[in-house]
Amino acid sequence: MKRVLVPLAPGFEEIEALGVVDILRRAGAEVTVAGTVTGPVEGRCGIRVVPDTTMDEVKGSGFDMVVLPGGALGTENLKKDQRVRDIVEELNEAQKLVAAICAAPVVLSAVGVSKGRLVTSHPTVRRDLTGERVSAERVVVDGNIVTSQGPGTAIEFAFKLVEMLFGPEKVEEVNRGVLARIWNNSNSKEGQDMNIHEEISRIAYELYEKSGRVDGRDKENWHEAERIVKSRRQAPEKTASVAAAPAKAPVAAAPAKAPARGRPKKARV
Repeated sequence: MKRVLVPLAPGFEEIEALGVVDILRRAGAEVTVAGTVTGPVEGRCGIRVVPDTTMDEVKGSGFDMVVLPGGALGTENLKKDQRVRDIVEELNEAQKLVAAICAAPVVLSAVGVSKGRLVTSHPTVRRDLTGERVSAERVVVDGNIVTSQGPGTAIEFAFKLVEMLFGPEKVEEVNRGVLARIWNNSNSKEGQDMNIHEEISRIAYELYEKSGRVDGRDKENWHEAERIVKSRRQAPEKTASVAAAPAKAPVAAAPAKAPARGRPKKARV
């Protein structure tokens, strides 16, 4: 049986933690939720979760994967916890799977296991990934490192972890009951719509970095990003329609009028 560790620190993002635990357990993984503190751990939205154990109890245990949930405060608490850093480094050295979502790829960067790797993250922490190659994709796999963007990508992230542990057949089996939309085909309408949303999100964050507005979801940034994407996507369509239009046939010159028959009229004096 595949064994997975999910460290839980105060301020964790609930969707990212519990969604991943749920999908992995449905797939048959033995998932251990370990608190960085004793007792219930409170997430960013005030939901309190009772972990299976604590990080002190899992040290040295043989896991096939470690998954770090995000959340701004949760990530900071994971980053400064030496037990979490040690197990991330240990599993990476053993070429086991190391996964992080939302802000948590910053922990991988701080430990040094993702240096030079292709990763993704929540847009608000991308500037902190200075040693990595950053992608705008929703889920990114580079060797044994798996990263994702945030709460809205948590189920896709979880199913990618299932695929890496058990294979694509298990993904199909579990998803028959879950009914998740997994964006594997960028040529489908759903995939194209998701690509548009990704492009808008990326541009909105770039505008945020330039303008210093509140964050990448700021309405002004978002509306401006939508306008930019719309104009970019319409331009090729206009060019194609002009190129495809048949050239108009030249208009034939009108024939000269024949002179009027009969006697010419006398000019009036």
